[in-house]
Amino acid sequence: MDSKNKKFIVIGMVALIAIAVIAIGFFSSSKQPLFTLASSNTPTMKVAWMSSWADPGLIVEALKNTDILKNNNSKVDFATFTYGPPIVEAALAKKVDVVLLGWVPTVNLLAKSDDWTIIGRLITWNMYVMVNKDSNIYNIADLKGKTLGIGFGTGPYPIVIKLIEDSGLIIGKDVTLVNIAPADQGLALQTHRVDAIAWTEPLYSTLNAKGTIRVIEKVQDFGFITVSKDYLKNNPENVRNFLKAYKEANLYVAQNKDDALNWYAKESNIDFGLVKSFDIIEPNFNVKTIADIDIGLTDENIQNIQTKTDFEYSHKIISKDVNIANYVNLNYIN
Repeated sequence: MDSKNKKFIVIGMVALIAIAVIAIGFFSSSKQPLFTLASSNTPTMKVAWMSSWADPGLIVEALKNTDILKNNNSKVDFATFTYGPPIVEAALAKKVDVVLLGWVPTVNLLAKSDDWTIIGRLITWNMYVMVNKDSNIYNIADLKGKTLGIGFGTGPYPIVIKLIEDSGLIIGKDVTLVNIAPADQGLALQTHRVDAIAWTEPLYSTLNAKGTIRVIEKVQDFGFITVSKDYLKNNPENVRNFLKAYKEANLYVAQNKDDALNWYAKESNIDFGLVKSFDIIEPNFNVKTIADIDIGLTDENIQNIQTKTDFEYSHKIISKDVNIANYVNLNYIN
């Protein structure tokens, strides 16, 4: 080998050593990365959400219309449903990996399958029992002899049953419950097919803007982010990344609420002015920094849902006695 070739080899080796030293120094001095790199083989997470539920819908819109998921290396495909029970059926059929649901359909899922884990709090929201404005119904006790339209298996279902029983009325004798999907409840009330209905946003604000309804009861509640155990076991890094993105989406809504409302208005085909009137109570939408975002669950939260779950079981709404704490794992929240 001539001296000229040897010179080029030496220069090349020195350059490689220099690059290696710089790389080692960079990674050793760096702090923990902002997200865990998902493998290129990580399957896309299929996330089911409800288009008829505005509160978490704002967060989903922020995830769909910004680079938050991409920036957190979270591979997600959203599946849109109109309300909770069809999501439960899709989960049982293993067609989705993550479900964004109120506690009621979540518990219904857990009662039918042990293959799911609650990994965070989804949203805090209001449920409304509504009647026509000219109705002679002013409270739950006035429902005696009346009919109430509600989606069986939806969030308001056991809440309404308890409200009725606490008022001293008997379902089936004093009050008749009619199974009506949220999308059909407004028309059912306006055409007097039923005397009352129970749902949340956007139905409440849609009817309230027309001046045709009164609220006789309002109850605050919350929902869960739940993942299949198989997906969690095989793709923990994507679950962590999704939860980090979910927190950032909460902050985005807090700082850019009109953007999220506008996206939701377009997807739901609802007037933006109406969407701006939504009664949204999620505390994360009022924070200033990412450190203030909280999607965890307290012991009090879990006990609250356990009490309600016990009520469901005692009334044969679910066929299995579910211990909520056994299904909660908050270790994937960054």
